[in-house]
Amino acid sequence: MTGAVGRTGAAVMACATLALGCGDGDPATRITPAQESDLHTLVDRGRAAAAAGDLDGTRTALDRLDAEVRALRDSGALAGDSAAELLKISAVTKLKAARTLQPAAPAPAPPAAATSPAAAPPAGQTPRGKAKGKGKGKKGG
Repeated sequence: MTGAVGRTGAAVMACATLALGCGDGDPATRITPAQESDLHTLVDRGRAAAAAGDLDGTRTALDRLDAEVRALRDSGALAGDSAAELLKISAVTKLKAARTLQPAAPAPAPPAAATSPAAAPPAGQTPRGKAKGKGKGKKGG
């Protein structure tokens, strides 16, 4: 997809990439390569969902990213400034996604069970109750 949806997905990736791994200069507050990879994976999921036009998927991926960022911040692995920037980017992206993406359409209902039409009478016969000459206004014998 292109347009706003593509820009939303690209913005998630670009901004999060800039903020990832930025510490406050203290080596103790740098995330590990594995942690950074996990964050990038979550960003990629959000980007893919946004590119597919999937609002629920985008929200879910960004919610997971938020939870991981908070956990890394709370453990001291991610600097508070970097975590705040990532959370801000995520919040802005969720707002943009809500404006540009539509919720997933519900699954279509299964078709109603088909009923077979009544069998036609064999050629040359009339259905019961509709014999010729027995209708209204006819005098019977």
